[in-house]
Amino acid sequence: MPNSIIKDKNIITITVDHNGVERTYVLDINKECLTNSRGREITSKPQGFITSNYELTRELREFGKTFTVLAYILHRVQSNYMRLSEAYKYLSIAEKIDVLGIKELGKSITTYECIGTLSHIKTIGLKPFLDWAKEKDYYFTHRDFSQFVEETRLYSIIPKEKVEKLDTFSKGIISSIIVSVNIETFSKYYKRILYYIENDHYIKYMKHNGNAYDVARTFRCMIKYANALECEIPKSKNLFETYNMLEKNYYVWKDTKDNKALAENQNKSYLNFAYGNYVVVIPTTTEEFRKEAFEQSNCVYSTYMSYVVEGKTNVVFIRKADQVDKSFITCEVRADGIINQYLLAHNRRVEDKELLAFKELYQNHIFNNINK
Repeated sequence: MPNSIIKDKNIITITVDHNGVERTYVLDINKECLTNSRGREITSKPQGFITSNYELTRELREFGKTFTVLAYILHRVQSNYMRLSEAYKYLSIAEKIDVLGIKELGKSITTYECIGTLSHIKTIGLKPFLDWAKEKDYYFTHRDFSQFVEETRLYSIIPKEKVEKLDTFSKGIISSIIVSVNIETFSKYYKRILYYIENDHYIKYMKHNGNAYDVARTFRCMIKYANALECEIPKSKNLFETYNMLEKNYYVWKDTKDNKALAENQNKSYLNFAYGNYVVVIPTTTEEFRKEAFEQSNCVYSTYMSYVVEGKTNVVFIRKADQVDKSFITCEVRADGIINQYLLAHNRRVEDKELLAFKELYQNHIFNNINK
């Protein structure tokens, strides 16, 4: 258990007693870094994730003995599943309901279930949970809690009498949707979801030959697409006609939106450079990123393009001057101007002296021009 938790705006300082030794940890949300008790930063990835290293692994083991929930949260961050800003939200909730170390969540709740519990509390609200937990005298199983969350979320949207008329399979679909969809968002589309559940032939078939999770996954995507497009889910006789139409419109919309952001965020004069046999090409469309990822067999489209869209980093392509349309080297330039990645196809490191010399010249060019 922690000795103290001090929050000051976007900084949370946690002091714990580990075998008689006081340790202090600081989460800085603005800088997205974690500092250990010796003042050493153990987070160091530009996109705001904790990198996997021996130091952090050792810290997590120590956390796990006395500070279970934080240990799991940091493990999620370390594994790139959670940003520090999101971890901060969970810690804030954990502090309020006194579950750091799983003190009041019942004997049967594991560390994994505890973080899931915090996630659900964040969606249903702290007060409803505290009222319910008080009735249980703070002792309940994870199954009790899951049922409470499901009913709280479900009945806040769909009238109880209508829910009770649904068969088990249909209830399973709804339950699988509301676990990961914001309540307010689901409330906008639940009537159309119920329409398809009651009328679509595919769902009737799946009731006897499939599982509710697969159907719910289709509906979650439809809700995501419709919500982004700010439109209704159309009514039709075929669920997949509606799904395909929404998906097509969504990706047209997303490409347009991303192309605009790429054009703005990649428009930096210091990124332009050419010397000798090589030239820097600045991609400004999603199609250019797709093509580069395909030809280079890397994740520049699936992973790094989103960071460029958000303005957190830049990506350029190094090409041979006489073959500017052919992929050669994919290069990431961080917001501070440092060349973070400089890789050939299949993420192979560059070892050629001429190419390394070009990289050094390009780096110097960036540093000399980034503030102009």
